[in-house]
This record gives sequence, C-alpha cells and structure tokens, in this order.
Amino acid sequence: MKTHIDWLELTNNSANPTDTDSTRRGIVAVGKSVRHWNGTSWLPLELKAVTRTGATIATTGAVSEYIIAPEAGSLISVEINPLVALATNDTNYITWTITNLGQAGAGNTAMLAAVAANTTKATGGTALAANTKRSLTVHGTATNLVVTQGDKIQITATVTGTLANTVTVPVYQLRFGGV
Repeated sequence: MKTHIDWLELTNNSANPTDTDSTRRGIVAVGKSVRHWNGTSWLPLELKAVTRTGATIATTGAVSEYIIAPEAGSLISVEINPLVALATNDTNYITWTITNLGQAGAGNTAMLAAVAANTTKATGGTALAANTKRSLTVHGTATNLVVTQGDKIQITATVTGTLANTVTVPVYQLRFGGV
C-alpha cells in the first residue's frame, strides 16, 4: 500500500506540545523549525552530527578538542565513546565541559550543564565503559545551546586528582539541529 501526500500544512506552535505517550510518533511546527516526536522527546527533524576523535586523556591535567558548528541551530546531544574503561571515583575523576567560543574564538558560553552527571565521580557521575557510548547532559538554558554556522566549539576533559588510567581514543559526537 502506497500513500502520497502532495501538501501538508502544519499550524505553527509557540512551544513543543506536551506528550508522554512513548508509543506515538509525530511532527510539529514550532517557530521556524519542524520537530518530530521520537517517543521520548521533540527533536529537530534534521540533525547534523559532528564526530571528533580526541587525544588521550592523561591521568592528570586537561585536554581540549575543537570542532566547527556545521550550521546555524542548537546543540541537541553529546556523546563520548572511549576505547578504554574508567571507574568512578569521588577524588580522581574527569569533568567534561563544552564551550561555544563563537566566530572569533573569544566566547565563553557553557553548552554542557555544570552537573555531576558530566563527570566520572562516584557521586552523581558515571563510569566509562570500553567502546560504549555515554551521553553527556547539555545545558538547561536553550540560548546556551544556540550556534551560528562556523562557531568554534571547545570540548574539554579536565582531570581532578590522578586517574587510575589514561582514557585513550575518546570519540566525541555532537548533534546539532536547525532553528
């Protein structure tokens, strides 16, 4: 059975609809974007992913990686996928931050929430499992997630204390959706 729709007009909503039914799927127009319901949340219909293989995170210090925003829009999600595991520890842990440095590289907009969930702390954080994706928590303020095409984005892993081992080949994936 084939279905063909020549034209579909959506009412422009001022905000995402409230929906908690995980069995339904749908689309909605909100402002200038078209969003789809994936059963959990409303997401931009088109997402662009930027993947960056990072340098090894040493047992002390900090390491930063940089990407360029692929289009104007908003940061939707962030994942890290390391080659090796790292146990949680409240004294020796990693904290991730992502900062939008803007077009000139001088900005300071925090794009990740400053919460324990973005660490490997035993209290509120999560261990890293080898070759396993782990989501990081984006900032709760929508304006902190907005990017302009070409913005320089800094991903930083900062070690507190001394880690039990290095974290080799962390792969970061940032997903952006249009506004």
